[in-house]
Amino acid sequence: MNKRLRALMKRKTDLIAEAKAIQPDAETDDLTPEQFESKQGVITKITALDEQIAAERQLDNAERTMEGVEFNESVTVGRDRREDDPKAGFNHFGDFAASVVNACSRVNASIDDRLLIGAAVPGTAGSNSSGTDGGYAVPPEFRAEIMEAVNSEESLFSRTDQIPISGSSIKMPIDETTDWQTSGGIQVYWEDELNQLTGSKPALDLVEWNARKVTALVNVSNEQLEDATAMDAYIRRRAPRKMNFAVDLSIVQGSGVGRPLGFLNSPALITVAAEGSQTADTVLRENIDTMWQRMPFPNRRNAVWVVNQDIESQLQNLQFTGTESPRPVFLPAGGYSDSPFDTLKGRPIIYTQAASTLGDKGDISLVDWSAYATVVKRNGIKVDTSMHLYFDADAMAFRFIMRVGGHPWLSAPIQPRVGSNTMSPFVTLAERA
Repeated sequence: MNKRLRALMKRKTDLIAEAKAIQPDAETDDLTPEQFESKQGVITKITALDEQIAAERQLDNAERTMEGVEFNESVTVGRDRREDDPKAGFNHFGDFAASVVNACSRVNASIDDRLLIGAAVPGTAGSNSSGTDGGYAVPPEFRAEIMEAVNSEESLFSRTDQIPISGSSIKMPIDETTDWQTSGGIQVYWEDELNQLTGSKPALDLVEWNARKVTALVNVSNEQLEDATAMDAYIRRRAPRKMNFAVDLSIVQGSGVGRPLGFLNSPALITVAAEGSQTADTVLRENIDTMWQRMPFPNRRNAVWVVNQDIESQLQNLQFTGTESPRPVFLPAGGYSDSPFDTLKGRPIIYTQAASTLGDKGDISLVDWSAYATVVKRNGIKVDTSMHLYFDADAMAFRFIMRVGGHPWLSAPIQPRVGSNTMSPFVTLAERA
């Protein structure tokens, strides 16, 4: 905002205050002819100022269009280098948000030319990149930063077997037969010379995954947007973190209806019973050993412990006893574990509020997340902004939408070749009440 525009805005503010100060008679609730004439005079001045303010804003916009423009003397048209900028010329997300507010303002709207970089032609049906069609597209770099926040290292979702899709669903063939299975699916036979070979065929099930919509609609007042840098940090941190936890909670405990099927509700889950003499709200070394035994050997290298922080004190007391001095089962991060995570049986512990509380089923689970498939809409998180939804409230709406579906690859525990103990990439401890 240039110096003259700031002075005009200050003058307008003073005139509005002057007009409001002209109050009617307390008894008649009417302005006197002199008061009415005086108030009309002030309003006329405000109207004249509005024209000057609009002109100054147009000049500001014209000056900004020249920023970053590179001219070649041999051609008559300049190229706006900001088209190559993933931030579209904005300094940060808050700078973008404030420009959208100005463009959608009910009084003296001013469209920042940076909002039009890469935008569709105004009037194109259904376009989200033009203000006249309902909103302005968030620059690509801001979208990429948001997606990266969802896939943070602590995220369970980021550990799943992610399948990008362009539509809203996908059908996948699945082979749930084992190498040692003697019926169904591809079979192997020992044959004598010259004998006709015995045939077999794959046993494939066709499974469909639907990408469900998870959303966050953030309403921000114009007063909050005045501090653009603070809003930049707040919106880009809080909305993705909330979405991240919603997805994590679903892939752990989801019902599968309108959201992913959590492994705790999956028919592939193995629930290890408590020890016969085990008291309520405890975790024993024998529980850990039994859970480990039910995890298939090939899955152990990828498995992690999904744990509620409530049980951490229980884990710290676990140890092996014998003729020598006791040895701990649980190793904290660093130190002997030489790991950035706490570990059990050498595998990382991921603490999450998506797990159940101490003593309930699901407070500690052993999971190989590569055996859990998630389908994700290929464009990741879609972010739109609009002032139209809350026009009367003088507020901006930021809309975050991501489509995610999820389901364990397996539909049942794995049957062993011999013995009766089934195995699964999803093992949890039963309730200890």
